Amino acid sequence: MLSLKCITIEGPDCAGKSSLYNNIHRETGFRWNIQDRGQLSMICYARLYSRGGEIVDRWRAELHEYLRNLNQRLIVLLPPASVLQQRLASRGDPMQNEESLTKLREIFDDELKILSAEDLPNVLVIRGENSLEENVKHCLSWLAHAGVSTVRNVASDVESAVFASAKNEICGLNFELNFKSDSAEFKALENPGVMQHLPEEAYYSEILSKVLKNIDDEINGKNPYSRPENPLKTRRFIFTQDSCITMIHTLIRGDSMTMKVYCRSSNVTNTFSHDLGFVCYLYTRVHHHLFHRTQWCPENCVLRVEIGSAHLPVIAGH
Repeated sequence: MLSLKCITIEGPDCAGKSSLYNNIHRETGFRWNIQDRGQLSMICYARLYSRGGEIVDRWRAELHEYLRNLNQRLIVLLPPASVLQQRLASRGDPMQNEESLTKLREIFDDELKILSAEDLPNVLVIRGENSLEENVKHCLSWLAHAGVSTVRNVASDVESAVFASAKNEICGLNFELNFKSDSAEFKALENPGVMQHLPEEAYYSEILSKVLKNIDDEINGKNPYSRPENPLKTRRFIFTQDSCITMIHTLIRGDSMTMKVYCRSSNVTNTFSHDLGFVCYLYTRVHHHLFHRTQWCPENCVLRVEIGSAHLPVIAGH
């Protein structure tokens, strides 16, 4: 459901990143895209070598952008300083000595605190003197959990991410859900009960009605061009408004139907879980509606959601 786009393994030199990288690939048959080091290392080495605050700030911004996408994962290995020193003594390192490695570990630890990393749903920090086998098992369990996330799990991850934010708000939080149209997960989204959430019942019904009407109007040529649109090629299946669920755009290309949803604002504690349930149900209704109109059923179902301001209740909502 929540497919993983990229996994980054981080940590200071001698932390065991390469061994973890190789063993995860070996255990999974190269299931995921994994990179050894990323933005967090850029921050920490910029600090270690005094490259300047502007560079550090730029990489921090890129790290925040990376983590705003819940389809991406960050694993940080941070064993005790004594373990790093033992490994340095046994194998050596072309770039680090005892003093620089100790300082580097302190910088990594400091940046994780600044990031509130251990409260973020898409960050796993592994501390302690663990064996490689233990680390591999821990990571595989954590990564596998993302692939079986329910709608409720995803909404909970969104809330957790915002709670971890220093400003109780994340701008541009986004994720992608993937389904097969004949899967049990897709059928589970066909729950009209989500329309009966009383505070939003009329709101959801109006959106559903207008989205389906837009599709029918475009297919029937009721548009500024008086031209019937081909459902398999059109770019005009789009709904917009100025309230919280702001834009819904549906595209059929090849064997995929992609629905992009933009929410200008969402209260992640009281509202977003209901909005996400509705949007998932809306996807199934549009999918079935287009099948009824075209007799063509896209196999791959993609739902992309971005929240302009994902916030806690202390910030005004609708």
